[in-house]
Amino acid sequence: MLSWLYADQGALAPARALATQLAESGRAQHSPLEEGRGRWVLAEVLRRDGDLDAADREVAVALAMAVPLDRPGVLATLSALRLAQGRAADALAATEDAVARSEAMGGCGMFRGAFVRLVHAEALHATGAHDAAARAIVRARATAARQRRQDRRSGLPDELPRARPRERQDPGPGSRLAERSADLTAGSRAGRRRQYALAHTTRRGLGCPVNGQMPGSRERAGCSAP
Repeated sequence: MLSWLYADQGALAPARALATQLAESGRAQHSPLEEGRGRWVLAEVLRRDGDLDAADREVAVALAMAVPLDRPGVLATLSALRLAQGRAADALAATEDAVARSEAMGGCGMFRGAFVRLVHAEALHATGAHDAAARAIVRARATAARQRRQDRRSGLPDELPRARPRERQDPGPGSRLAERSADLTAGSRAGRRRQYALAHTTRRGLGCPVNGQMPGSRERAGCSAP
């Protein structure tokens, strides 16, 4: 989860490091779920950083490993990548599959429901379906609003430590999508607080390092960064 937090804040270097760590840990522990999620967020980071070829390789592996609940989100990342590559028709096909799967299950893994809707709107707009894109944006905002209401009921802390975003001279293709996703991807500030609190609670319970420090006197097994 922390890798998604950093990615949504624009802090791509720590996001990439944590995603790589998660993928490698999953592979070492023969955990396709963990490895697939690590490769998924790594593909998203690489896409936002403009390394489209590497992102393409990672998202292909992530898609092959994805559990059903994660599949809509991985497809949305694939769609965003296709948009960045100028392949609007392929992007629309991937994101329509993502939306259909998300609606059938009633949600999307890793709090990416609003991101799925946002990429759908971008793909519709890119293919000239401007009215449909406007309706998709409305649905994306509604999805984000539902997440915020859930977060307010959870009573989590109001502040989330924020890493300084990496500055880039050329944001590259798809930059508007990355900027909008910081607000809409489960992705509201409240959504990020929720992910942050859950991740840190889990890591403390395992005796894993939090902010570079061990909460106890010894390390325990299973400490991989989400």
